[in-house]
Amino acid sequence: MRFVLIEHKCPYTNDHFDLMLERKDHLETYRLEELGDLGQRARTIAKIKDHDKKFLTYEGPVNKGKGYAARADEGECTPLSNENFRFEGRILSGIFRISPAEDENYLLEPVSKA
Repeated sequence: MRFVLIEHKCPYTNDHFDLMLERKDHLETYRLEELGDLGQRARTIAKIKDHDKKFLTYEGPVNKGKGYAARADEGECTPLSNENFRFEGRILSGIFRISPAEDENYLLEPVSKA
């Protein structure tokens, strides 16, 4: 399956990144506040509403003045278990765990490098 990491520039809220994982008919989407040292430490991420698959390749204005979307990274994503995924991208590379955390959030945690 494919993944995309979108940089979402927002005029009314903080800029952030959306990690989108391809599913059969949608993109499962998580919000990251920053990239920083993504492969070095666990990161709290928020599950947000699923997105249309067009965002795998879309860059440009977001509806209703919600900002601008630009691809920061993209590549292949292989599920290894219910929580572990191998990402093959420029920024997101290696095995990561996406697991439930407190307050309905999730953790994106590096397990090993590619």
